[in-house]
Amino acid sequence: MARPASLFHRNFQALLWVSFSLLAVLPILAIFRIWLLFYEAAGSTLATVEIGALIAFVAASLACGFVVLRSFGSTLRHLSETSAALDRLAPPALHAGAKPDEIRIQNELISLTQSLNRIHSEFSKNMEEARNQAQFLENLQNVMSHSSDMILILDSKNHITFSNRAAREKLGLLPDQNMRHALAEGLLGAEDGRRIAAILEAWTPVDEDLVCARATGGSLHIHCILTIVENDGGKNRSKIVVLRDFTERKRMERQLYRSEQLAALGQLISGVAHELNNPLSAVLGFSELCRDPRISKEELEHNLNILEREASRTACIVENLLNFSRQRTNRRGPADVHELLERCFSLLSYNFRTNSIAVQRRYAESIPVMELDEYQIQQVFMNLIINAVQAMRDARVIAPQITVATSVCNDGRELLIEIADNGPGIPPHLLPHIFDPFFTTKSDDQGTGLGLTVSQEIIRSHGGDVSVKTEVGKGSRFSIRLPIGAGAGKRTVPDERKNASTAAATGTRGFVLVVDDEPAVLEMTVAALRRHGWSTTASGSIADAGEKIRRQTPDLIICDVCMPDGDGIALWEQLKRTHSDIAGRFLFVTGDPMTARKLQALAGTPPVLVKPFHLDELCRMASAIAPAEAVR
Repeated sequence: MARPASLFHRNFQALLWVSFSLLAVLPILAIFRIWLLFYEAAGSTLATVEIGALIAFVAASLACGFVVLRSFGSTLRHLSETSAALDRLAPPALHAGAKPDEIRIQNELISLTQSLNRIHSEFSKNMEEARNQAQFLENLQNVMSHSSDMILILDSKNHITFSNRAAREKLGLLPDQNMRHALAEGLLGAEDGRRIAAILEAWTPVDEDLVCARATGGSLHIHCILTIVENDGGKNRSKIVVLRDFTERKRMERQLYRSEQLAALGQLISGVAHELNNPLSAVLGFSELCRDPRISKEELEHNLNILEREASRTACIVENLLNFSRQRTNRRGPADVHELLERCFSLLSYNFRTNSIAVQRRYAESIPVMELDEYQIQQVFMNLIINAVQAMRDARVIAPQITVATSVCNDGRELLIEIADNGPGIPPHLLPHIFDPFFTTKSDDQGTGLGLTVSQEIIRSHGGDVSVKTEVGKGSRFSIRLPIGAGAGKRTVPDERKNASTAAATGTRGFVLVVDDEPAVLEMTVAALRRHGWSTTASGSIADAGEKIRRQTPDLIICDVCMPDGDGIALWEQLKRTHSDIAGRFLFVTGDPMTARKLQALAGTPPVLVKPFHLDELCRMASAIAPAEAVR
């Protein structure tokens, strides 16, 4: 059996030689014609021309044939060499009488050659895919290494198999470590390291915000996304953890809240100053009237009642202003929405009066106490009410009015607070933009354009929403919806003043050390205690107080928190180490409501009395703190 390529080459050669043989007849016929012309028309001019033409034809035919033959000969030689090479690679074609073993061997060799060619093709293709995959993995590793997110891969035993550069720099996490051990020796505080490790070691998907303390100080806010990857039908599983640091974003949010808070505070200052001047004027005036020797006892009692009322009013204004203006960390606790609204009305009462704005309250009879950041929620209320006041004032609305309504809706799952005005309303083309940052129609001295943006973010951070309905010429209504959590309940606010005893109760005795740097407060406290039977001594500094404690052990110490040469907290901590029995008979006094709240939140600290206070309340707390044998 001949190989197809060799058979083709031989047939092609035969056909080529036959063609050239036929073409060679033409020159032969031309030569024969020349010979005839020599004998038939010798000497004729026409015959001579014809003979010359035939000779030229014969010469051209022979030259062309030689060139063509040389070209085809070269091609045939190349094909022959190629065929010989193929013949060397594969056994020569078997002729019809070849043995069966030779035929089988040659067929196997041909199949093997074809298989090798296919393997070579597949190998080249796989190599190209491997190069592409290696390039992809290199690009992926570069992206993960340069990502600002902290990326971790944990195996089934919670060992870190991969950590990118951000995870190593921000948390100190290195590969080939156990997660709990790595966080324990990382850059987080020990307690938070254990807490975060417990979250990441659990086999539960996570998508939440976490706050932890750095070992070097400061807080780290991270958003954790933990994804579980199962392989081999769940037999082999791993975890991919992505931690996004949004500490800087939280800092900027606090700055935005603070800037808007200060902008609102700037608009309140003049009104608050006026509100303070009114009761202070009454205090000064009635104090002078009380010094008149001709005053009757009934008139003196009346004037003293007015002095007490106006002083309480002043204290309330100052406390509300401090609560609103002080910068605090975000902290949620039980809050009464009605009380927060009343604080706003107290601060804005001067604005209401000067702009003749009527305030209508449509409160629900009872609403639950909710877990809120009361200072942030008060900031939202203040912003919406101030916006309403400014809009009605600028539009010169006749009989301006603000209506505040509360209700429980959505089957008791939400609290609805509505703040409405009868001002000019919001034009339709501005309505889609009112919550955009820095969008405002006010002048530069009236706002920053962040009020509604910040308000919306605060409400959303509490799981609620804020919306608006408006009609040009008829006013706007802002609706705030806040979810009522499972911990909500009826609020019971103890009225300490109601429970204060008129402790002039007879015969209370004991030795009290009073420490305060304000002479008037010091004198008033000592006089009140002596009226109720206490033996007292006064001190105007921490150093002097220490000397008096060494000379005589008091039954009770009443100490101001902030003193020129130290603070009461340091004195109390020192007494805990040296005189633990005296440290248990300690009463703090402070004029800063925030300091009082911080002390009350700490476990094991003494009671706190906030200035201004009623004397009956002072004596009641003194009797409660002093040892039983001192109160006889």
